[in-house]
Amino acid sequence: MEILRYKDRPGTTMEKPKGGEGVVEFTAVLRDPSVVGNEIEKFNIGKLAPGHGLGWHRHEGNTETICIISGTADYTGNEGKHYTLEKGDTAFCDNMEFHSMYCTGDEPLTFIALIVKKA
Repeated sequence: MEILRYKDRPGTTMEKPKGGEGVVEFTAVLRDPSVVGNEIEKFNIGKLAPGHGLGWHRHEGNTETICIISGTADYTGNEGKHYTLEKGDTAFCDNMEFHSMYCTGDEPLTFIALIVKKA
């Protein structure tokens, strides 16, 4: 068994993520995602400041599930439709689909992102 304290894990930042605005911060949920299977590529907690976001991008060879922990997001799905996501809401982007997500409102957006390989 292993306990990983959030405050002890180093985070990474990405500027203009996927062609989006601002900066996204990521902190790994697991030290090594392969411990739960080779299918998991990334399992992160992400943070976006108001106005910052992940640009329109396509998932090729994987899927992404996003669960909102706090804040509000403008999520655009593959069909181009905009959705408002709030605490507890989940969005799924399938293999070969596009999506984007921006933090709206006055507080930061915190979310969990699980990216899984798909043949």
